[in-house]
Formats: sequence, structure tokens, C-alpha cells
Amino acid sequence: MAAIIKTIIGSVPHLLLGAALLLYVPWTLGIPGTPDADYADGWYIGFYGINFFIAVYAILGVLGVISRFNWLPIPFRWIRLGLWCSAGAFALAMAIAIYAVLN
Repeated sequence: MAAIIKTIIGSVPHLLLGAALLLYVPWTLGIPGTPDADYADGWYIGFYGINFFIAVYAILGVLGVISRFNWLPIPFRWIRLGLWCSAGAFALAMAIAIYAVLN
């Protein structure tokens, strides 16, 4: 039972990446044409948050492969910590963006 819970909790950054990839096109198409709109800031925050998270996840994924083959002495726990920090920053940015868009 503990292994299942550990697997579910460990897959949260990967699930957020899937959500970011699915949100990329609809969020990009939703950006208003006029930057003076009241809700434009929320769309831009979300757009930059999605782009940042996808880029950081890709970089950390490459570093994870490099560390698994011992080509570069980076502890894998640092990469996992980076994934969790970027996932948390993405979730926070999207929460702020959705709040700004709706209000």
C-alpha cells in the first residue's frame, strides 16, 4: 500500500507536465489581442508559467539521464527536488493566473 501511495505522489510533477502540455495551445489561443484588457495579465502569467515549466522540465529530464549514466556527478535527488520546485512554481503561477483571469 505504501509503495502505491509513494508512486502516486512521485508522479505529480509528471502529471503536471501532461496538464501543461494539454493547456499550451488553448491557453495560447486565449491570450487577448489587446494587452490593455483587465484580464490580460492573468493570461500572460499563465503563458509564461507554462513555457517556463516545460523548459525547466526538459532541462531537468536531460540532466536526469546524464546523472543516471554517471556522465556528470549530479545526485538524482537534486534533480527530483528541482522537478518538485518547478512543479510547485507552475501550480502557483497557474493559480495566480486563473485568479487574475476570473477577477
